[in-house]
Amino acid sequence: MQTDNLIIDGKEADLLLYGEIANNCEGEGTVLGKTIVSELMRLSKECDTIRVHINSGGGEVYAGIAIFNALRRCDKEVVIYTDGISASIAGIIAMCGRTHYMSRFARLMIHSVSAGVYGDKSDLKATIAEIEALETTLADIISARMGITADEAKRRFFDGNDHWFTAEEAVAAGLADGIYDLPPVAAESDTAKEIYDKVYVNRALLRSQILNKMDLNKIMKKRRFENVKTEDDILRVIDELNTQIETLERENASLRSRITDLEEAEIEKILDAAVAAGKIEEGEKESYRSLLNSNRAATERVISSLKPKRRVRNDISVRGNAGTTWNKRMDEIRSNLKKRKP
Repeated sequence: MQTDNLIIDGKEADLLLYGEIANNCEGEGTVLGKTIVSELMRLSKECDTIRVHINSGGGEVYAGIAIFNALRRCDKEVVIYTDGISASIAGIIAMCGRTHYMSRFARLMIHSVSAGVYGDKSDLKATIAEIEALETTLADIISARMGITADEAKRRFFDGNDHWFTAEEAVAAGLADGIYDLPPVAAESDTAKEIYDKVYVNRALLRSQILNKMDLNKIMKKRRFENVKTEDDILRVIDELNTQIETLERENASLRSRITDLEEAEIEKILDAAVAAGKIEEGEKESYRSLLNSNRAATERVISSLKPKRRVRNDISVRGNAGTTWNKRMDEIRSNLKKRKP
């Protein structure tokens, strides 16, 4: 199964954190905290291995902390991959305690918490207190990952500057466990800041390319798309249709199972009747069962045409039963013997 940010293949899954992290949808490519957490809860029941791919410049701290905690709670094998960039709160998510690999081309960035506020000095003081409390929490996470004290983490990273790490630097600092096996970055490649500026467009561009290949006028003539007005509306309807398809596939599988059970019961009934009628022996049931499964109609005609097998027990009398075939034959023999006596 595949959605915009989730690919499931048997017991393995790839979950994409591509875009700005937020609690509420604010635009194309937003990574919603509640969506990622709910998907992780579902994947923990369905999959054994979950690969989380990060390509995000950060976003809302609390949404990121919710994702961070969900990754820590997950009781399955979770591996983090920084595919492009893990910056700000996305970089903190990468420090959730799971194995973290970075592409040799990727970057990680840590900086101070930012916030905006409008109000009087009490409002400003409250916001500053909130920022300091959050930085204390984040310092604890960073210090645990790097093996330094929380005070040192605050001093090094919460000084108002952006602190960038290449993959090699992140591994050396203890922020990553390894690097993808890729060729070294060429000297003329983008700087970390250029990558940071470009990272937001990739997911939106991909979806835009898919939509550009569609003939929207034709799509909107279809009954299910009569009331759509935008590309987002089209994607919403497609998601609804995908959900309906998955439901129908589950129901279809259940019906197929029930039909199979009914067919097996009917075949067993046919075979039992054939045995009872003397047309086949008990030991022949499995052979006829295979024939019925292969070509039921033809096999039923064959069984119907069979004559009951003559059994010795049908010809042997029970003592005292004068009307049996055996006794009649014995009477004929005795009669002939009497006629031959002188």
